[in-house]
Amino acid sequence: MTIDPGTTLQGGGGAIDYLVVHPGSKIYANGTPTAPVVMTAPDDVPGDWAGLVLAGNAVNNACLGNTPCAFEADTDIQFGGKDSPAAGAALIPDNADSSGALRYTQVRFAGKAIRPNEELNSVTLLGVGSGTVIDHVQVHAGKDDGFEMFGGTVNLRYVVGTAVEDDCLDFDQGYRGKIQFAYCAQTTTANNDSNGVESDNNKNALDQLPRTQPTVANVTLVGSTTGNEGLRIRRGSAGNYSNIVATGFLQECLNFNDAATFDASGTLANPTATGVLTLRGSALGCVGNFEDNAADPFLISAWYRSQFGNFDGSASALGLVGRFPAAGSILLGSGVPVPNDSFFETVDFKGAFSGANNDWTQGWTFAVH
Repeated sequence: MTIDPGTTLQGGGGAIDYLVVHPGSKIYANGTPTAPVVMTAPDDVPGDWAGLVLAGNAVNNACLGNTPCAFEADTDIQFGGKDSPAAGAALIPDNADSSGALRYTQVRFAGKAIRPNEELNSVTLLGVGSGTVIDHVQVHAGKDDGFEMFGGTVNLRYVVGTAVEDDCLDFDQGYRGKIQFAYCAQTTTANNDSNGVESDNNKNALDQLPRTQPTVANVTLVGSTTGNEGLRIRRGSAGNYSNIVATGFLQECLNFNDAATFDASGTLANPTATGVLTLRGSALGCVGNFEDNAADPFLISAWYRSQFGNFDGSASALGLVGRFPAAGSILLGSGVPVPNDSFFETVDFKGAFSGANNDWTQGWTFAVH
């Protein structure tokens, strides 16, 4: 499917109202900075259509045998690897699989429930491979999560989540992609379990391999007074984060859940011993920055403060004006080196922006404040 720049696709408002790209198929929604592709609802109401689903053949740790995964909201959508030529053999994942490209694209007012308690995310990525391009994509006013990755290796660059009512970036089932430059802002109607980042491994097998371990850099997370946490890392998840800014969340800016997540990271003597869960060069500014619990293997605050370049304090101490760091902000010139990988751009600041003169959202987005 090829969608021309400047095209608007509008949902029909029916019970089954979403766009699906199945494994082996491709979508090319290549908008431009002045003519984005828009996918939206019949009316400007959150959850008025269901959203966009891409399914691919990259690895997913919930379907490592010979049976593909089935999407929980619509079991007719299957993903997670190609059939082996040998009868009964395990699926063959293709981590470089391509589902096409989304460039300068908006997905607005999605998150409709297609069955009881089964809302779709604005953009759902099911075992999507790194051959897929997601670059300059916005989700706006989604009733459920903004971007949710069920396994896969897809990379995201310059993504926006505005007026998000649930999690903005949600990782699950062994997701191992890369993300740089993301801005997420909750709405005042965000539900009380909504997070900026929510990262799980496999809820039925917390130490299942390949473990969820995204590489994430230069993200700004802005919460609301009705939401939950900035970064919630749980269910055995890992990840390597750098230059993250979180502020304004009702609860903590950073929280771990469950022993499996602590164990995946390290030990009391060395909380980052494994290297699979790290957070460097970041800044937290919430009323309470950590959910420390003496019964945990180690304090989250100690884990965070032991890593290079991290700051935690009040929201005002970050020096943000809206989503931008003001001149003299502690976020400027204090970023840590991003991974030595051709995907990542070298920058020297924390968060998604170096200032209002670096507003990469300008022109192609909708209602970004």
